[in-house]
Amino acid sequence: MPDCATTAPKTKTPMSRKRGKALRTRLTRSLLKNCFPLLSRALALCPRLLAHGLARLASWIIWSLPNERKLLRTNLTIAFPKKTSSQRARIARASVSHLIYASFAFARAARDPSRILELMTYDEEELAAFQNAGGAILISPHLGHWEVGHLAVNLLGMQTVTVSRKHRYDEVENFLKTARTCTGAQMVYQAGAVRGMLKGLRAGHKIFILVDQNIRPRDGGVYAPFFGLPATVSRAPASLAAKAAGGVWLGACLLEPDGKFRLTCRKIDLLGSESDEAAMAQVNSATEAIVREFPEQYLWWYKRWLFIPDEADTADYPYYARTIRNSAGSITSTQRTMKP
Repeated sequence: MPDCATTAPKTKTPMSRKRGKALRTRLTRSLLKNCFPLLSRALALCPRLLAHGLARLASWIIWSLPNERKLLRTNLTIAFPKKTSSQRARIARASVSHLIYASFAFARAARDPSRILELMTYDEEELAAFQNAGGAILISPHLGHWEVGHLAVNLLGMQTVTVSRKHRYDEVENFLKTARTCTGAQMVYQAGAVRGMLKGLRAGHKIFILVDQNIRPRDGGVYAPFFGLPATVSRAPASLAAKAAGGVWLGACLLEPDGKFRLTCRKIDLLGSESDEAAMAQVNSATEAIVREFPEQYLWWYKRWLFIPDEADTADYPYYARTIRNSAGSITSTQRTMKP
């Protein structure tokens, strides 16, 4: 009889992992089909004070989960290595709370878009310059209330064409599409988005792009420094800058202490850049600056540094990062650890 102390633990086979994933997917689909309509309605009808309270409670629960806390801590250590652990923990919890409250605010705004501008403030000269620029590219990080800000831009008389990834679950995608277009925006998905963006620019519309997403090189991504560590980003703003008569603008919709929203945008000149990589480095630099100003309103609960570029020191990258093997964008399954 084998010694129990030395017997190797059983591990799941690839087939069992595949079956487990398929089962979780079916259960999730079933849950969303039956519960998501009720959940989205509850989000929209929830009073603001209660939404704030629920968001704060949820942030503490999420922070108590080891895997989620590890992800948040890792990202904030990369971005703010000189801050103390307690300072980063405070930012992390505030960031998660803000994200959850933003979900309530977006559902509420989409249900009654006529009231969005009542809670919106902005610099009239700054906004007029953007409005009069004609066809332009409006980029934004996952900062503040980007969904509400997008709705407001359309209400202020500027037609937007929004580039989006299609959600894997139909119930969620149907809600997002209905909500995002409730003030007149047009939607284009990443597959074939270039044609839709060019058509929008020719019509004088604003092309809205969430700029801080992981885009593989094979899908049009380039590496650009973000908080000192290269991260993949779409080259679309750089590639389309020459086609946009109104240029490229960095915008944000920030939550103010009084509960109102503040729209802000400024132009970024990318036409003098030597390459798409240089242009997107400029975009990431501008993005980083505004994130540093409002770190509690940024989405740190995301694997931002997911792909490791060729010839990079893998030890510089977080535990969740993957090495891209070649220009086709295939990735290894080996996880990396970050330098202490």
